[in-house]
Amino acid sequence: MKNSKGIAIHPFLFAAFPILFLYSHNVDEVYLVEVLGPGAVVLSLAVVLRLMLSFLCKDKDKAALLLSLFVVYFFSYDHAHAILEEHSIAGWRPADYRSILVMGTTALLVAVYLVLRTRKQLSNFTKILNVTAVCLVTIPVINIVFHQIKMAGLRDDKVSLRNSEQLDTGSKAPTPPPNIYYIILDEYTRHDILKESLGHDNSQFLEHLEQRGFFVAKKSYSNYPYTAFSLPSSLNFDYLDMPMYTGGSEIGFKQLRELLEKNRAFEFLKGHGYSTVLISTGTSVTDIKSPDIRMGSAGLWWQGDFVKQLIGSTPLSPFGGIRRRSFFGAMHYRWILNSFDHLVRTTQMETPIFVFAHIVCPHGPYVFDEEGNMADNIDTPLSLTPQGREEEHRKRYVAQVKFVSKKAIEVVDSILTNSSTPPIIILQSDHGIRSDIHKHPGNSTDDDYKQAFAILNAYYLPGSDYSMLYESITPVNTFRMVFNRYFGTNYELLEDQSYVAGKPVQF
Repeated sequence: MKNSKGIAIHPFLFAAFPILFLYSHNVDEVYLVEVLGPGAVVLSLAVVLRLMLSFLCKDKDKAALLLSLFVVYFFSYDHAHAILEEHSIAGWRPADYRSILVMGTTALLVAVYLVLRTRKQLSNFTKILNVTAVCLVTIPVINIVFHQIKMAGLRDDKVSLRNSEQLDTGSKAPTPPPNIYYIILDEYTRHDILKESLGHDNSQFLEHLEQRGFFVAKKSYSNYPYTAFSLPSSLNFDYLDMPMYTGGSEIGFKQLRELLEKNRAFEFLKGHGYSTVLISTGTSVTDIKSPDIRMGSAGLWWQGDFVKQLIGSTPLSPFGGIRRRSFFGAMHYRWILNSFDHLVRTTQMETPIFVFAHIVCPHGPYVFDEEGNMADNIDTPLSLTPQGREEEHRKRYVAQVKFVSKKAIEVVDSILTNSSTPPIIILQSDHGIRSDIHKHPGNSTDDDYKQAFAILNAYYLPGSDYSMLYESITPVNTFRMVFNRYFGTNYELLEDQSYVAGKPVQF
C-alpha cells in the first residue's frame, strides 16, 4: 500500500461542504439536529467508500482523489442543471435529466480512467486538494459562526404576540365536547381569484360545503403571506410582534417555530381535556413536536425539508427521471393521500380531540392531476415558477385545486358521518398564490397582494349558529370566535389586517 506523507482529508471536507453550505444559507430556519443526521450519513458513507477504494487501488492518494471526484460529481447535479437550464442547442435541452446524467457520468469516468492510469506520485496534489477543501469549508463555517454571534447579541429581541392578554380559560365547556378539526389546504386561493386570474370556477365546491352546513367567508384574507407566519398567528389567535417582521433587527424562523410549538390553541384545549392530534405535515415548518398523538412519520430527520433540499442537489433528485417522476415527488404524492386518510381515521379515536392538519396542497410540488392520479413532469411550486413557464404552472396549480377540492368534500363527509358528536371543522388556507410578489418584491401592485392574501376560509359549527361569523373574517380571529362561542371566553375580535414586512396592506 502506497502512503503519502500527509493525510488526505479532502474527500471528507468536500463531502461536508454541501451540508455546511446549505445549513449556512438556511441557518435561521433549520435546527442543528436536522443537520446532524444527514451529515453523519454522508460522512459515514465517505469513510466506507474511502476504505473500499484504498483496498482496490493500493494507493491512498489515488483512492482519496477518486472519492473526491465522485463527491463533486454527486453534489454538482443541481448546479449543472441551473447553469444549463437556460440554454438549448438546435432544440436539444442539455438541462434534461438524462443529458446531465450522461455528460456528468462520462466526465467522471474519463477522470477516473486518467487517475488510475497515471504513474505519478499524487502526494503534492493531495496537499493542494487538502488546502482547497479547507478553504472551501471555512467559508460556510465562518458564515454560521458570525450568524450565531449576531443572534447571541439579539437575545433581548423576543418573538412575541402583539397582545399581552392572559389566556382566558373560559366559563363553560360544551357537553358533549365536539372534536375540532383545523385543516389547512396550503395556498388554496379564494374563489374570485381562481376565476378571474386562473380561469377556474370552484363555485360547485363552495356550494357543496354550504349544502353540508358550512359558512364560507367569501371575502376572507390571510393575515400574512407565508405559512411560517400565518399559522403561528392563527393558532395563537393574535398578531405577531417580532423585530424581523417589523423592520427592526433580524430574528430567524426558529423563533416562529417555537411560537407554533407552544401555541395557545393547544394549551387552551388541553386545559379542557382535549387530546391534540397532529397529522404529519411533510414539512418542518409546521412539524409540531408536542402533540399528544402524531399520525404519520413527520419528525424523522430524513424526511425533513433540509434533506429534501440536500438531495435536490444530487442526481437522486429526479430519480426515476426516465419515468419523468421524481423520487420526492412520489413521496409527496403518497404523503398527501395519507394525510387525508389519517383525517378520516381520527373519527375512531377517543374524544375529545383537536386535530391539526397542514396539507401542502394545492401548493406545489405539482404531483396530482385533477383526478388524483400522479401527474407527469412533477415540478416546482407556483411561487418558484421559472420565467416563461407561468401558464404551465398555473394549469398544474388548478389541477391540484380540483383534486384537493374533491378530496376535501370526501373527508368532510366522512368526518360528519362518523362523528358521534357534531364536530367543529375549520377548512382554511394559510395564504393565496404568491407568484407575483415573489417575482416583483417591493414593486407589487394591489392585485398582486390581493392574490397573495385572498384565501379559502370555511367553518362548520354544531347548531349552525353563525351569528359571530362574517364574510371578511381572517384567521387571527378564528379561535377567538370558536372559543367565545363554545367555551364561554370573552376574547375581543381583533381588527382584520394583512401584513407585508410589518406594514398593513389595504386592498
